[in-house]
Amino acid sequence: MNTEEIARIVGDQRAYFKTHATFDVDARRRALVGLRDAVRAHEADIAHALKTDLGKSHDEAYMCEIGTSLSEIRHQIAHVARWSRPRLRPCDLANAVSVCKTQTVPYGVTLIMAPWNYPFLLTLEPLAGALAAGNTVVIKPSAYAPASSAVLRQICEEAFDPRLVTVVEGGRAENEALLDEHWDKIFFTGSVPVGKLVMERASKNLTPVTLELGGKSPCIVDATANLKVAARRIAFGKWLNVGQTCVAPQRVFVHTSVLEPFTKLCVELGNTAKCGMADEDANTGALISGSAVRRMEEIVADAVSKGARVLCGGRRPEGKQGFYFLPTILTTLGLIFYDAWQLSAVTEEEGRARFFTKIFRTYSSVLFCCAAGIIWLCRPVMHVMKSNYYYAWHFVPFLTLASTCSCFNQFLNSAYVVNKKSTHSLWTMLAGAVSNCIMNYFFIKWWGPIGATVASFFGLGIVFVLRALDAHNMIGMSIHPGRVALNFGVLAGEALLLLAEPSLYGLWTGLLTAAIILFNFAGVWAMARMLLPKLLGRRGRALVSAVDNWIKK
Repeated sequence: MNTEEIARIVGDQRAYFKTHATFDVDARRRALVGLRDAVRAHEADIAHALKTDLGKSHDEAYMCEIGTSLSEIRHQIAHVARWSRPRLRPCDLANAVSVCKTQTVPYGVTLIMAPWNYPFLLTLEPLAGALAAGNTVVIKPSAYAPASSAVLRQICEEAFDPRLVTVVEGGRAENEALLDEHWDKIFFTGSVPVGKLVMERASKNLTPVTLELGGKSPCIVDATANLKVAARRIAFGKWLNVGQTCVAPQRVFVHTSVLEPFTKLCVELGNTAKCGMADEDANTGALISGSAVRRMEEIVADAVSKGARVLCGGRRPEGKQGFYFLPTILTTLGLIFYDAWQLSAVTEEEGRARFFTKIFRTYSSVLFCCAAGIIWLCRPVMHVMKSNYYYAWHFVPFLTLASTCSCFNQFLNSAYVVNKKSTHSLWTMLAGAVSNCIMNYFFIKWWGPIGATVASFFGLGIVFVLRALDAHNMIGMSIHPGRVALNFGVLAGEALLLLAEPSLYGLWTGLLTAAIILFNFAGVWAMARMLLPKLLGRRGRALVSAVDNWIKK
């Protein structure tokens, strides 16, 4: 549909609205009754369209779209007369001899831009409200649900005068042409980025908008929850419409005491999924497009690369043609703490330097102690493994140091996030990569394969130094360089001592490990005294109290 046709439709509706034909309450009720009857007459067509576009079963189509829409329309029919009546209001002193009323009036010519995930529900519900209020309506269905769009057009052509309700099909060109028109009200359902564009275009004419955008819905399962009920409800909410619902649960926080049984129940539910359009027993539909499937694959791959585990799903079903993706459960326990830190880093406004410095002190203390323990124990651990792995302990010490630097670098990257300077992160990594390549050439030539681990340590160490300087300059953060240098010096000494293999090397490296633990005890204990009560409950609190009393003495 071209721009001239759209302009003509809007002009015809505006002329019709100015006749005040829609102000009559009985006319509004007749329009709603006509909509109800048309939907009922096309129930089978609607169900088939939803099956074609989204793979929805007949039960899901009726429960989430047809039945819900009919319920809303019936509600509007029942109450439209009461809502339209003027309401008496008390008058102020200046109008004491007058009769004061509040009278609701329609906006005028309205635009409904509907999404693809619930193409009927999220079109018919706002349409019923607009008709009950006495507006004329132009509907723009999503181009991603063409079968549903065609049925919507058929319903509206049968039920309404085009001057009252018109359906405009098409893609982006039609969206642009519609938003160029002057509307009295816009109702949009869709993504946040597109919602911003709609509001921006509407603001040119001061058009009021209703934006129904995306959502983030966390779920909490505590120790007292009925696990079977919780698992069934959360799984239903998440996997309804293959997760393509704005209020679908996004993440689940589960108490440690019930984590294992709850997870098992969810996995069992996930494994019952059956995909397919033609299969009568199928209970899982399809994603909207191939790009949506690829995005799911990318999300799963990214999560796995960061330490998540796939408990069920995580892939396309075998032997199925179409945009199917199995219900997926990922464990992201390892990511929670880093994500929480990133959020805190960004949102913390006051005392940001002190905030970063304090967190880094605790974080680095734990990492230094862990690194010392790994270096100390790597040889005996490798010794109990197969003989062909035993030589690998030679590579562990400096790889541990390199990993410690890498963790610090990831932490300091939050300073770039806070200041929106991602290019600085890139340049520091490039500097580390170039220096690493140069050092690899010389260190491998001098020391063999172990030289590569030493080069990795120094390369990542350069990145750490650069990011520490940037963090200090941008937010005033201090890493306490003397303390950090002393820890790295002792760790490097422990690594060299282990590689030199002197007499009683286990004793000497053990003493160095103990020294690092004692030196960093305050930071480690600061984290432990927060975690122990949460993990061990009353016993944890008693342990914290006992250690605190011992420290005071």
